[in-house]
Amino acid sequence: MIYSFCTDIIVVCPKCSKAGIICFNKERNIILFQCEYCYIEKEITLNETHTFEVTAQCTLNRKYFRTLVHDEKIYRKKVRIKCPYYNESVIGDVSNIIKSQCIVFQSIQYRRKPYFHYPLYF
Repeated sequence: MIYSFCTDIIVVCPKCSKAGIICFNKERNIILFQCEYCYIEKEITLNETHTFEVTAQCTLNRKYFRTLVHDEKIYRKKVRIKCPYYNESVIGDVSNIIKSQCIVFQSIQYRRKPYFHYPLYF
């Protein structure tokens, strides 16, 4: 699914555990996290790195999963990645190459949002 920032995203602040906001600033080309309670701010600049979507199967529980790999040096069709279920190293298929402004994200089954990977507040 292609994700775009239409509205702000409310997440748990890693410092105070209250509600913080992730928003996209088009003018500065950044993703910004702000907490109104403890005044922490973090930002990520969107640049021209490539994002690869990798599909693999866990060898222990046989579940398939997708993950994103941010790297400019992947030229192969298969890469070694860590399984999110058992943290073992498995070989996955590189299925997509995505530019910085059009990013495909994992399902939110782990209740985390992209970029900062903070848990959703609600």
